[in-house]
Amino acid sequence: MSRGKRKKRGNLARAAAIKAAIKLFVKVCILAVNKQYTFYMSEKREIRKRLTATEWEVVKKFREENEGVIQAVNESGIDLKHVQDGWLKTPKHSLRFTNPLAESKQKEELDFDSVFREIEKKAKKLKLPSKPKKEENNFDRLVYTDTHIGMEPNKDGTAMYPTSWDKEDLHNTLNQMIRWVLKHRKSKVLYIDDLGDFMDGWNGYTTRGGHELPQNMSNQEAFDQGVLFKTNLLLMMCPFYEKVICNNVCNSNHGGDFDYVVNQAVKTAAEIMFENVQVNNITSIMDYYQEGDVIIPLMHGKDTKHSKRPMPAKLDAVNEEKIKNWLIEKDLISPGKVIEVSKGDTHQHIFDYATSQHFDYFCYPALSPSSEYVQTNYKKGKRGFVFHSYGECRELYPYTFND
Repeated sequence: MSRGKRKKRGNLARAAAIKAAIKLFVKVCILAVNKQYTFYMSEKREIRKRLTATEWEVVKKFREENEGVIQAVNESGIDLKHVQDGWLKTPKHSLRFTNPLAESKQKEELDFDSVFREIEKKAKKLKLPSKPKKEENNFDRLVYTDTHIGMEPNKDGTAMYPTSWDKEDLHNTLNQMIRWVLKHRKSKVLYIDDLGDFMDGWNGYTTRGGHELPQNMSNQEAFDQGVLFKTNLLLMMCPFYEKVICNNVCNSNHGGDFDYVVNQAVKTAAEIMFENVQVNNITSIMDYYQEGDVIIPLMHGKDTKHSKRPMPAKLDAVNEEKIKNWLIEKDLISPGKVIEVSKGDTHQHIFDYATSQHFDYFCYPALSPSSEYVQTNYKKGKRGFVFHSYGECRELYPYTFND
């Protein structure tokens, strides 16, 4: 037999073997799906031979009656609900068990489809102006930050300043924002800038994983409310503006990747629902956009990973130099340009036009109420948002809630 024929026959044999292996794999998968084979240990299965009858009884107590868990935590002085799992050790065996009495911290899977169903039906009905306003300025701008969806500001009813921040409060806040924008709109173009920490946390922690957070929503519920909030805002804004541009800061210490997931869902929905909407999700620490002679750098003030200290509410020399160097690197400083650096994070409304010779430094108020931690260690604070309109001059229309 020639060398070429042997090679061809070998290739055919390998192909046949691969085909047979694939068929077998598919058959096993089908059997597994039909539950004809079981790949885990169930109560109905016979005792595995490597466990003695005595050991199996111990295992059953750990799994079904929790006697071993309760006894162990009592002896150790540990709260039972904080023990997620453990190991049962014998001279011959090692068995991992979970504690069904523990507080659940399992990761939730988000149902991305559910939130888009009947969005228009869920949109709040607002009393909108019937007469168009005179559109005379270059562009309008709505800025909000630190919405902290899912935060519980009064977990045990012991807060210094008891308040709520549930989905009803969230959407009442949205309605106030919409009315304020439509009352003061003065152009055909609207920028909506969200400066980060839109979501409060993931699985009850900051996305940094730094510390535990009191929550009043699950991950799924917070996701739903976040997408509805932003989608409803667009539903109300689009009929009154020829163009709407959303800039979402997704690099923040509380929201982080969860902010990105929500904003990316909104971006996907908006591109289908609206012809005049553009959504930009910002994952860098700092970015900017420019409209005419106005340059607007955006940041949260504390990122998802590296920042040890937040950018301060009141600009100091160190951070003035840091921002100036970034602007020089981007070649943004030039005569005749107006630069408004916009940040969130510190939950304070402080606009500084004087400290820097090269830019204005705007610190925006939080849209959410103060957390119980902030109430206790600092102050109650004031929440709000700011509407801008840019024409011959820069017009400001801040809104402060009275709660």
